[in-house]
Amino acid sequence: MRTRSTLVALLTAALCTTSLPSQTAESTPQPARKKIGLALGGGGALGLTEIGVLRWLEEHHIPVDGIAGASMGALVGALYATGHTPDDIQQLTSDEVLTKVFRLSNDFNTLNYRRREDRRSAPNYMTIGLKHGISIRNGLLVDAGLNAFLSAQFLSYGDKTSFDQLSVPFRCTATDITEGKPVVFARGSLPESIRASIALPGIFPPVQRDGHTYVDGGVLENLPTQTLKSDLHDDVILAVSMPLAKLAPNSDGGGLLGTLQRSFSVAIWGNELQSRRLADVVIEPQTGNMTTLDYGKATDLEKLGYDATEAQKDKLMAYAISDSEWAAYLAKRAALTADKPRNIASIKVDTENHEVKEAVERKLQKLVGQPAEAAVIDKRLDELRADERYEATYQVSYPKGPIRGVRDAEITVKLADKENGPPFILIGVNGQAQSGQTPRFTLDLTYLHQDFGRYGSELRGSAHLGWLQQFDLEYYRLLNARGIFIAPHGEFTRRPYFIYHGQNRLSERLWQQGGGGVDVGYTFSHSTEVRAGWQAWSQRWVTKTGSDGQGDSSQVAHLFDLRYAHDSQDRAEVAQRGFQYSVGAGYLKAGEQAAAAPRIVGRIQFAHTIGGNSFLAAAEGGTLFNRDVAQPYRFTLGGPGRLSASAFEEYRGTDYFYLREAYLRRIAKLPDPLGQNIYFAIAYEAGQMRAPRSMGVTGTDYAQPASSFLRQDVMFGVLAETPLGVISFGPALGDAGRRKLSFTIGRSF
Repeated sequence: MRTRSTLVALLTAALCTTSLPSQTAESTPQPARKKIGLALGGGGALGLTEIGVLRWLEEHHIPVDGIAGASMGALVGALYATGHTPDDIQQLTSDEVLTKVFRLSNDFNTLNYRRREDRRSAPNYMTIGLKHGISIRNGLLVDAGLNAFLSAQFLSYGDKTSFDQLSVPFRCTATDITEGKPVVFARGSLPESIRASIALPGIFPPVQRDGHTYVDGGVLENLPTQTLKSDLHDDVILAVSMPLAKLAPNSDGGGLLGTLQRSFSVAIWGNELQSRRLADVVIEPQTGNMTTLDYGKATDLEKLGYDATEAQKDKLMAYAISDSEWAAYLAKRAALTADKPRNIASIKVDTENHEVKEAVERKLQKLVGQPAEAAVIDKRLDELRADERYEATYQVSYPKGPIRGVRDAEITVKLADKENGPPFILIGVNGQAQSGQTPRFTLDLTYLHQDFGRYGSELRGSAHLGWLQQFDLEYYRLLNARGIFIAPHGEFTRRPYFIYHGQNRLSERLWQQGGGGVDVGYTFSHSTEVRAGWQAWSQRWVTKTGSDGQGDSSQVAHLFDLRYAHDSQDRAEVAQRGFQYSVGAGYLKAGEQAAAAPRIVGRIQFAHTIGGNSFLAAAEGGTLFNRDVAQPYRFTLGGPGRLSASAFEEYRGTDYFYLREAYLRRIAKLPDPLGQNIYFAIAYEAGQMRAPRSMGVTGTDYAQPASSFLRQDVMFGVLAETPLGVISFGPALGDAGRRKLSFTIGRSF
């Protein structure tokens, strides 16, 4: 019995001993996977190569456990860290999207009616602020499009977001020029942090935040590998770094601007070399002759990033994980990606002016209860930006709780004065020249003081100096929030007029007038205004040289009129689509000896574009019902864009019409954002002028009764949209032996 018990004990011990290796293997923990951090450097458009890097890493199942980015790397990295796939990022950084982000001026479609008037008056104007003395804006590009883009992409993340809680922990760097040091953003508003990181000095305005001023993170730390090590504590560092382009031997750097840009790049490169030393793998896209402005080559740049990552395949595949591990990694990221909000729960306005705060909050309360979508919010904010008076941005916050599921957004709109105004001075140039004619160029100055006396009101004065001298002053007083206004105004004009018989110039006259009036009206959308008013002038009409058979005059004129104007075209330069039209009706009394007359005028323009082909049509006309009104108040025709084969204002009369049909073929596109398009243009023009016993009438002899026939011509040439406005050059061939070569700058058709 004892032997049997001993045997059982030995067998039991043997079985237990045999099972020990299996139990030990199961309880031994697997070595933890090393955390992989990805540093994304800046480089403007060259940073789009980083999309290709991310694509390659995903295809080869190499996880990214932390991202740190500077400048363009901050934007690409933040998109990836918030759940965007490489395909999503590629679509968001397409040429079509980025041309709306990188702009020299605000989109014409977003401007209110008065700012559209300013832009059409001088499309090339430069804005000078007078708030702190004379100063220009602190960035070549405006940032309204960029701010709207960032807010739209990161709408699901509140202003108190911890960047550790994103689907991939994230950091971005900026440069604090207040204290002269690099800064790492780890929490707060994602749009604001990224905006600071990509504020390239001189290109985008800097960002003001908590008493500090921030510019591009690449200035002091263009490749934030140290941030991955010290802040995110990653074990393996992968770095995407653009090589420094080499200069040709004995190169002077490309002139003044080229040398400055090169020096800036070399200074950044010195810091980047230090950052590279912390990386385990450096991915270096070979971008060749591509530049930081080549946003239109996003697809090619992405491929270069993909190829550069493929070149490091032997090193990178050591960090690849299995299919099951990859699936678990993606599931974890998806669980940390915030859902889109449902509705807008509340909205408040943060601004220093109490009157403005109350007025804007009343206007924005309509947003409460509406879907919390960027398009909905930006549509309302565009109304605040439409006057180009304020910088309008917004932040989103959410109640504490899970980021998945149903949430409502709380919106805070930040409304701040422009850094350098108001008041502002707008400076532009307009000019026309014709063969055989005196050129007509003006320096155009507009003084603009918005919210003068009341929110929504403004004082606006203008001066046109050159071949004429014209001064205007208007106080636009908004009477209520619905758009009803009163506008007293005054003006003074001094300019030459040339009187023709056929193509022969008979005389040069001086027209001088001064006066004023008052309008009442209603602006009922950003594109439409109606006015009714009275104005009176004292004027002189005297001969300076030559003889035209007319006497001199000095008299007082009155005009009572009603005007309706609509402008829904998409551009002030060469419109691609939309209508612009105006009509006016009134009664003119010009002196005791001249006839009084009803006065009706109208004008319409239409634009439509198909591919690279633009079709423009215009018609205008006016009538004084063939009354013998005083000469200075008659209509004129002739000159570029108004019968181009005829001399400036060759035709003068009381009843006229003018038609134009134009076809523009785009032959080149200027680099964004410096310009838009270069066209070959051809246009047909026709016009007719009638007048009672007056010279300068189409088809009539001197001082004959009214009878006229059509004047026609064809104009063609090159037309370019540039930062200087629209520049056109080409000949016009007309009937009756009329030929002109024309050049224009500033305003277009």
